[in-house]
Amino acid sequence: MIFGNNKKLASENNTLKRQNASLNEQIDILNAKLLEEKSKAENLAAENDRLLEKLALYEKQQQEQALKFDKKLVERYNAELLRLKNFIHNWQSAMPEHDKGIDGKKRMALSMALAEILKDKPCVNSIDEGVALLDKLKGAIHGNSVSESGFNLDEVLNPGNELDLESLCKELGVMD
Repeated sequence: MIFGNNKKLASENNTLKRQNASLNEQIDILNAKLLEEKSKAENLAAENDRLLEKLALYEKQQQEQALKFDKKLVERYNAELLRLKNFIHNWQSAMPEHDKGIDGKKRMALSMALAEILKDKPCVNSIDEGVALLDKLKGAIHGNSVSESGFNLDEVLNPGNELDLESLCKELGVMD
């Protein structure tokens, strides 16, 4: 019976050895796949790092371009403000003093309103300031703005009674 048990144990031992060998082969295959996947993951991580660096570079370039564009736009606003100031000055200088008609008064009121808006803001430092100033100027030109001093161009251009330009100039501080 011992001999039968030995044979049985030997058979079970051989079966276990085969199973162990099979499991070792499977472990080796899985380890190889794991190494392969680890290598792929490392390559993907490296590629991701390169792409993140590229993205950071593109974002920096985009910011630099935006700043350059903003600076150029602010310079253009300021150049146009200077041109507008020169225009207002030339326009006021060219207006005949004897032009007391409604059109002359309207022209003078408009030039004074524009000069009033520009006296506090000789230049702009940002696009937002430029847009705000442009809105004020458009409002004055179209006669629907009230300046911070309470000056309403619409009332000046369409007075209910006779316009006293001298008192208006004194009120605005343009004349003593």
